[in-house]
Formats: sequence, C-alpha cells, structure tokens
Amino acid sequence: MEGLTYLHAQEIVHCDIKGQNLLVGSSSESVKIADFNLARKQSDDIDANSMLRKKMDVHGISRSSSDFKGTPFWIAPEALQGVEQSFPSDIWSLGCTVVEMYQGCPPWVNLALSFVSVISTISCSNENLPLPKDLSEEGKNFLDRCF
Repeated sequence: MEGLTYLHAQEIVHCDIKGQNLLVGSSSESVKIADFNLARKQSDDIDANSMLRKKMDVHGISRSSSDFKGTPFWIAPEALQGVEQSFPSDIWSLGCTVVEMYQGCPPWVNLALSFVSVISTISCSNENLPLPKDLSEEGKNFLDRCF
C-alpha cells in the first residue's frame, strides 16, 4: 500500500500490479514494486470516464499508450471496458494480487482455460471475484474495499 500511495502521489499509475511485479526482500517488510513498462502519468486532461479505442495485436497486447494495459487476471473492469486507467485500477489489481498470494494461484483461476471468458467475466458481468472461503473478516473487508 505504501508503494502505491507513493506512486499515486507522484501521479503515476502502474497499470500492471500483480505478484510477478512485486519484489520481496529477505525482510517481510521489504516489498518493492517492479516492472514499470506499462506505467504512465495520470493525465489531467483526460476525464477518467472517457472511452478510448482499443488497438491490440494478435496476442491481445495493447499497442497504444491510451489503450488498456495490464494482465487479464489482474486488470480492472473499467480498463477492459476502454475507460482510462487511473488510480482505482491499481487498487483493483492490488486486491487481485492479495487473492493471488492467499490462494497461491491467479484470481479467476476457474476461468483459466479461456482468455475470452476471463475478459468477458471481468469486464461485462456483475460476477464478483470469488474470495477464498476461509479468509478472515478483516481480509474480506480489505478486498471489498479494493474491488
């Protein structure tokens, strides 16, 4: 949270928060955010609710700085819908990362057989991310706030 708070205070949206992009040091208190390849400055002149065109290559990877960015299992619904990614998108991805760390596999893993089903479930359905059943109330509250 401290890392995202710092980035967001600098008006930087990471756009690809996930376990693979977190570096954990020998101390459990030493976690750093890595891989800023998709990061960008929050644009003051673009309304966070504006729709943007999606141009993707054959692998589904965004090729324009204004298109959605990130990894499907961790990407926020608004980003998949073409809305400008902003700080809340990083918070959604953080929640997905906490689920990933807790259960030891990516969120939405039950849909892993189909890229299209993952994208459509996240972007178009009202289905919530399935939370681990044995998660504490504090954990559920944290994730509810992230999502």
